[in-house]
Amino acid sequence: RVFWLCFPPVHSVSTPNVMVASRLFLAVASTVVGHKVIQLHGSGTTNPSKYFWDILDMFTEQAEPQIHATYRAIGSSSGMLEFAGPDNGFKAHNHFGSGDIPMTTARWTEVTTSGGRQMVHIPFALGAIGIFHSVPLPAGSKLQMSPCLMAKIFSRQ
Repeated sequence: RVFWLCFPPVHSVSTPNVMVASRLFLAVASTVVGHKVIQLHGSGTTNPSKYFWDILDMFTEQAEPQIHATYRAIGSSSGMLEFAGPDNGFKAHNHFGSGDIPMTTARWTEVTTSGGRQMVHIPFALGAIGIFHSVPLPAGSKLQMSPCLMAKIFSRQ
């Protein structure tokens, strides 16, 4: 699994990694002006939520000007929809999102065309996936699936 972050771009990214993501995160925070406390909110995948909460706590403690940052672990699809904002005229409900799959070309087009916004995907973590099944099999036999078959299952083909 590759987890991604979506940010409005603040400069070009040549090496997407956690440090670049952290700098982009702070850059996005610094572009929000006019408030004593800057609000910075995100939502998305649940797997790295503890990581986000630790990082956001660090940002909150060290940021100047002061920020209030939150991350809601609501799932990749819901986080993607909140970032894309199709129910809100394609205006985002949050400042960043995170998911375990990149946005589809159609969703990307909605955000960048209908919403008139730009965004970047930044891979920031890798995670393992465990596969479990409840397929009844004859005694002593094993379920064998190729990587291609698993990819088709996960991409709903």
